Amino acid sequence: MLKKILIITISFMLMLTSVSFAKEDNKNSNAVVLNEYLLLKNLQAKSDKELKELGLNDKNIKEVREADYVKHIKSLIKLDKNQLKAKGYNDEKIESIKNFKGTEEEIIALAATLSLNVAPMGSNASPDFSYVIFDISWNWSSKPYWLLDDFLGIAWSDGFYTDINYSYIDVKYYWQVIGGFHRKIQYDPKTSPGAGCEFKILMYSYYHIRMDWAKSGSGRVKAYYPGEKTSMEYRIAYGHTIITIVGAGVNIVGSP
Repeated sequence: MLKKILIITISFMLMLTSVSFAKEDNKNSNAVVLNEYLLLKNLQAKSDKELKELGLNDKNIKEVREADYVKHIKSLIKLDKNQLKAKGYNDEKIESIKNFKGTEEEIIALAATLSLNVAPMGSNASPDFSYVIFDISWNWSSKPYWLLDDFLGIAWSDGFYTDINYSYIDVKYYWQVIGGFHRKIQYDPKTSPGAGCEFKILMYSYYHIRMDWAKSGSGRVKAYYPGEKTSMEYRIAYGHTIITIVGAGVNIVGSP
């Protein structure tokens, strides 16, 4: 299994694009689906210099070069149906694993995918206080090839702050051995005043000698400004080997 790769921190220095805001529309969601195998291929196609510029050291680069997703899938063939279901595979994918021939199409289809969705779900603007509430959710289709300490970060414009009393994420952990929901852990944000916040997601943990893995999660982030703001721009980044970003502008609906 690929060992833990250095996560590229968001540092809240993401580029914020210029967006026109529609005053009546505040609930458009942004969604992205990531394929873990394609993310790995993206890294492997880069030169050592490019990987170092992304923040990987020599050890990390060696791990990327040696990573073999085909070998990973072949290691699943020896597992029985219940063991594969515990890792999140359905009947169709289990059949594909058992009949795996090593084609590119098969690898992509069997790779773990992450679905990430972000939606501004509430806002208000007044002369003394303005805010936006983001609903965030994500789900892994199956157990990832490698279990990093992932992160979820949000950056925004115009000097908004994080409401730490309202912002949180809940991560659902599943049993590695027999599968199924095991427990839920709530994480609080690490804030960066006027820039955004970040959550560290422990992708695995030990509990009663049994290893759990983080299959899904959801939460809310409230960004506020101590004054009147009628719009903002934001970016959400999920870190798993490389950063993936979704983002847009949002109009803040409030008093005229």
